[in-house]
Amino acid sequence: MQLSIAERMNLLVLTTVTERRGSLDLLRLLREFSAETGFSEKEIVDAKITQNGDVYEWDESESARVVKDIEIGAALCNGLMKQIEAFGDAGTATDAMLSLHDRLKEDQEPNK
Repeated sequence: MQLSIAERMNLLVLTTVTERRGSLDLLRLLREFSAETGFSEKEIVDAKITQNGDVYEWDESESARVVKDIEIGAALCNGLMKQIEAFGDAGTATDAMLSLHDRLKEDQEPNK
């Protein structure tokens, strides 16, 4: 799945900032996924990613160079969707989370 800077940032929030709960296998998958989803120093410099408090900003004109293709298996995909759905159940989901949920769900559909 090709992920933009914004999608990677949102996935990192889901996998690193929120309290992780689940089976040991899922927790291992989330840990590995967080490491893979993160940004290299070169990507940070290329896209001019900066942090201002809790907000991350980047140069949109450079963002296409920082798109990353990351494989998300079925077990991890289900775990990520459940985490997003938990935010939805709590009434704290964001539009970005909805977009990620839809992409993950679409990626799991047969014939993809």
